[in-house]
Amino acid sequence: MLLTGLVISLRLIISGLTSDPLIICLVKPLYGIEIALILVSVFKYIAEHFDKRVNATMYLLGYQAMIYVGSIVVAPPAGYAYQTIGFEHTYLIMGIIALVFTGVSALTLSACYSHKKNAVGQEIKHEAIN
Repeated sequence: MLLTGLVISLRLIISGLTSDPLIICLVKPLYGIEIALILVSVFKYIAEHFDKRVNATMYLLGYQAMIYVGSIVVAPPAGYAYQTIGFEHTYLIMGIIALVFTGVSALTLSACYSHKKNAVGQEIKHEAIN
């Protein structure tokens, strides 16, 4: 998830710092990478935290529905910013916001449940041996 946030931030900030169409064309393929990374992260999160019988439902409701809700929430301010401050500044601001959220996530996210479970299991085995 953090890698995805960094790729998104990088793409948005680079798009905001340049007005050269060639550089924007070179940066655009990062979108494909970020979509692949976010899908893997979402499926990993769902598999980690929800019963396998509801994985598809959680993906449909939790991820797909929230993408559309997020688009509805973000589109008006982004469109207004395009009109008032321009494409470059809007993308720069969105990139900085994405980078801030990625930084906050790096500080607040916890390890996966399976990693914690394995660590506790290893600790119990180590204590049992001693």
